[in-house]
Amino acid sequence: MGVIDVIKKHERQEGLQKGLQQGAEQKAIGVVKNLIKELGLADEQVARIAEVPVELVRKVRTELNNEK
Repeated sequence: MGVIDVIKKHERQEGLQKGLQQGAEQKAIGVVKNLIKELGLADEQVARIAEVPVELVRKVRTELNNEK
């Protein structure tokens, strides 16, 4: 395997990791939105259940409020 092949393989692996991470983040944001909209939970409760930072919950809640 040549240097170019090794670089290409490494770049593919990095791309896959980045894609998986972005997908996980989008799923977490979807869970946060549902907990806010459907159950009306407090930010701290949503963060604990969704296992995300409270700051993310606050950001999502602000975005939801701006959509109204």
